[in-house]
Amino acid sequence: GDVGDLDALPEELRAYESRLARIALASIQEISGAVRGAVARWGSDRVAIVFGTSTAGIERTEWAYRAFVQDGVLPADYDFRKQHAFHAPAEMLAGVLGLSGPSYVISTACSSSGKTFGSARRLLEAGLVDAVLVGGVDSRCLMTLRGFHSLGILNPGRCTPFGKDRAGMNIGEGGAWVLLERETPDGGEAPVYLLGVGETCDAYHMTSPHPEGRGAMGAMTEALAQAGVAASEVAMVNAHGTGTVLNDRAEGRAIHELLGPDVPVASTKAYTGHLLGACAVTEAVFSI
Repeated sequence: GDVGDLDALPEELRAYESRLARIALASIQEISGAVRGAVARWGSDRVAIVFGTSTAGIERTEWAYRAFVQDGVLPADYDFRKQHAFHAPAEMLAGVLGLSGPSYVISTACSSSGKTFGSARRLLEAGLVDAVLVGGVDSRCLMTLRGFHSLGILNPGRCTPFGKDRAGMNIGEGGAWVLLERETPDGGEAPVYLLGVGETCDAYHMTSPHPEGRGAMGAMTEALAQAGVAASEVAMVNAHGTGTVLNDRAEGRAIHELLGPDVPVASTKAYTGHLLGACAVTEAVFSI
């Protein structure tokens, strides 16, 4: 799931140098015009940015630490606050897009960019802002690769979510963004609405979901209730669908119990790999 070569950051942003910052800047380009339009309509202080990541600039710190071990000193151009810290990419993007509203990062592992939608909804309902740019960005790093390898859940081939003989997940990297606004620019119908968000805290185990999918059941039930949508009205589910034995089993049980056996279910991770902190918003875009 490697995105390949990335352009270097422009000179004025070079202090934020990291692979994640490069992905963030590249991935924001398609939506930057819409965001600037929201700034023109609402004002820069009324547009927030909330995005999720599980790694932030850890890859940059791995590079700096290797240099430290070899040379006994950190590289002169390494800046922990602007390259490793989780707030740094949000700070960089807010500057690029001219945003002065609330700006923060959520890091809750694989749910990170899913939770940005819940945060955005609360910001809008509280009247603090009129638009929120939500997203997720994660980049490859050794900590992630070796961590998941140590769990024994990486598939050496392409992952097969919900497949009978599934053998694990693939790591990916990338970024995706959605602009949520209080109303459309012309006050008319929007092409897509955020109706409900469900959030639970499944503290069953550090690395495994509850085998009956209780966390997923709770989150989906809350989302439907918030949206005022009956389970029978759900036409399609984009599942987390990692391709690991335990996750797919638990998730499949939760979906079956809540929505029945006939609703179409898909996982897009065979196309992208598991984008970690960026997977939820990427799959929201796929769903749209």
